[in-house]
Amino acid sequence: MNNDIKQPEVESRLPVPARFTDRPGGPLTGGVEVTLAEPEDIDQLSRVIAAAFHDLNASHFLIPDEDDRRKIYPAFFRLTYAGPGVANGVVHRTADSLACAVWLPMGDPSVDEGGASGHSADRRGETAGLGKEEVGGGPDPDAELELLTGTYFPNFVEFDRLLTEAHGPYLHIPHDFLGVVGAHPTVQRQGNLRSLMAAWLPELDRQGRGSYLEAAEPYLVPVYEKYGYRRTDHIIHLPNCQMFPMWREPQGVSDRSGTAAGYNASRVPPPATMVRNPKDEPSDRVQSVSRALGILEAVGASPDGLTVKQIARRCELRTATTYHQVRTLRLS
Repeated sequence: MNNDIKQPEVESRLPVPARFTDRPGGPLTGGVEVTLAEPEDIDQLSRVIAAAFHDLNASHFLIPDEDDRRKIYPAFFRLTYAGPGVANGVVHRTADSLACAVWLPMGDPSVDEGGASGHSADRRGETAGLGKEEVGGGPDPDAELELLTGTYFPNFVEFDRLLTEAHGPYLHIPHDFLGVVGAHPTVQRQGNLRSLMAAWLPELDRQGRGSYLEAAEPYLVPVYEKYGYRRTDHIIHLPNCQMFPMWREPQGVSDRSGTAAGYNASRVPPPATMVRNPKDEPSDRVQSVSRALGILEAVGASPDGLTVKQIARRCELRTATTYHQVRTLRLS
């Protein structure tokens, strides 16, 4: 990031630690603790993502004017990533809320047109997962995006077309789309990416579930390769830059080119809560069946229905684990 560029006023209110060493410790990697984001985190994380992405070449294509980009970007990332991620996907944030990763489920068959997954298998747009059924009959998301971006809307439409075209070969494969991952400029290069990846990749491996992302800059390709991602045969060409789609097979599964795509476990250690001693605990299959029975019992005893977080509390499960168990059971 260019330190000479004036930052928007809203960013000056972000809780920036006084020293890099003030960052809290945690079990994932030295010095960075990761937790699941809640709805009340959406505004803060939208501002953080906007700051992290402000100077990317693709951002200059979308909104060439610096001041307009600062004004529009927080609301854009709230509408298209942070909001849908918290509502329908998995969003992890660091303890100081200055870095986050937004994972969106893709390719899963819906229960019905307004199903729980919220993502059509053949559609991936900037506003995927924000249908009227999911926002209580609210404004059309495309209209909201046009109203928000104004004269820049055609750039966003073209951007979405190019990204959807690149993602197309994978949209019918159940996977998690890493829509955005980034840190506020004040805390970049401090292990945030490593911890955020470690918070979710082991779970995707456990489920045998792939993952997709777009490397926004060439130098990011080798960074993501460390976590098992491999470039696809597609390149996204923008007028001022190129972006590189990347796919990751679950650890231990060969990717489409026949080369191993598992990430280096020494670089991306699994969370301590996922390490299991087979002698002391029941098998994963027994645990999964037990969780499913507990969830079905909790839902059956509540005629008015339960949210995922309510189920998690009643069944004493992690929210992320409950979310994926519910998705497997196809409960709405």
